[in-house]
Amino acid sequence: MFKTLFKRPIRWALFSLGILSAIGLGLVALSGLADFDLSTRSGQEVTFEHAGSQISGSLHVPDGSANPPLVILIHGDGPQDRYSGGAFLPLISFLLDQGIAVFSWDKPGVGKSTGDWLAQSMDDRARLAIKALNTLRKVDGFSNAIMGFVGFSQAGWVVPQIALQDGSADFHVLVGPAVDWINQGRYFTRTRLKLEGIDENRIDIELAEFEREVALLLEPELTHEAYVDAFPSSADLTRERFDFIRKNIASNSTAALSRTPAPFLVLHGAEDLNVDARGENRRFKELLGQRHPATELHLIDNATHALLDARFFNHQTPDGAPLWTGWMFMSLGREAYAQDALERMADWIKARALAVQ
Repeated sequence: MFKTLFKRPIRWALFSLGILSAIGLGLVALSGLADFDLSTRSGQEVTFEHAGSQISGSLHVPDGSANPPLVILIHGDGPQDRYSGGAFLPLISFLLDQGIAVFSWDKPGVGKSTGDWLAQSMDDRARLAIKALNTLRKVDGFSNAIMGFVGFSQAGWVVPQIALQDGSADFHVLVGPAVDWINQGRYFTRTRLKLEGIDENRIDIELAEFEREVALLLEPELTHEAYVDAFPSSADLTRERFDFIRKNIASNSTAALSRTPAPFLVLHGAEDLNVDARGENRRFKELLGQRHPATELHLIDNATHALLDARFFNHQTPDGAPLWTGWMFMSLGREAYAQDALERMADWIKARALAVQ
């Protein structure tokens, strides 16, 4: 009897603790899910024509903010819609809560936009972004707004071209950029092979093959058929993707970065598996120099290529991530990012807005 009476409070305590833990986890999940719902946010569809394509995007405005600064998001690689398949939503929600308006569009040929994103060079992407900015300047309430770009990964070869257009934007933010396309490919390939457990001798052989492939892709007269014949393992590479790679493989932002007078915030995740974060951060610092006093470069601890918490989300590609990471991202929302990553971005943008006004 005394054992039973003694155990009962313990069981109830454990049961209560379990219920409270479940409620706590549920509240965290609900909090994270709220970051993926923009239905209660002020917003409007914005469309414009560029290079024969109709581009469609969404402009979201923070509630109660007069004349807010405006961020224009620029995607990385791939057929991405305006919300990057949902990946942008926690970032957008966070920026709106910080009093910052956000615009992002469907890439050409994706969502409501017409055209073909694979037909674009990095210069084409820069021109599209400038057209977006000029279109937004005609939207009611934004003619005199402080506007700038936040670009991810591949946008590291887009935003510097925009920045050369002096006065076209008030600020520029880059997340996980590299200076040179080919060099970034080397790093990505070596890191992928190491993650697969390949020994160093085999890695050297694979990297030599990578160099042979790059040299072939740089040949002016190369055809898709000749490329596939030389590298049969690439037989599933479509002609359109082949043309996109050929168009952009020589991309290098050295010249643009070394000439632009514009302010930059450059953020690299210290645990980046796609880009040599430390090396690229140093290179950007060398190229941007001290030409603008507001320029800042940061290496974010415990952060991935996209500035997410590296403890849970550090994978080179979405295909390599286990299914549970998607659930965790949905559950955490903005809390999925590494500590202070989003705050650094928002604080810098707000400081630029105050300085320019």
